[in-house]
Amino acid sequence: IIQKNNEFRLTTDSSNKPQCEIYAGAWQTAAVSSTALSTSTWSHVFCTYDGSNIKIYVNGVNTGTQAEADNVMSTSATALNIGRDSAGSGYFDGKIDEVSIHTMAFNDTLVKLLYNENSALRFGE
Repeated sequence: IIQKNNEFRLTTDSSNKPQCEIYAGAWQTAAVSSTALSTSTWSHVFCTYDGSNIKIYVNGVNTGTQAEADNVMSTSATALNIGRDSAGSGYFDGKIDEVSIHTMAFNDTLVKLLYNENSALRFGE
């Protein structure tokens, strides 16, 4: 879904469960959500990495955590890909809205606040 080659990526597995990974010489073990995404409703998916844990949230709830202490390799010259992987394939079949990338790891409270911030708004329904 989103990938900054050799830094981070948000993808889905074969069961449509979102997963977050960081790159530190190789792709590290992913934080995989326990919740699969529905194909008929909007979902708010959020990944964080604080230097100790990769966390994934679906609709404001932490649905997966993976311990990871590696540093994210920064290769700022690489392209940010939204809706495909860095090889130019693996296209996402769906809609993406309001992508944001932050330089700090949000905690559970901040992720929940962001999710609830626009909970009354409905787009494309």
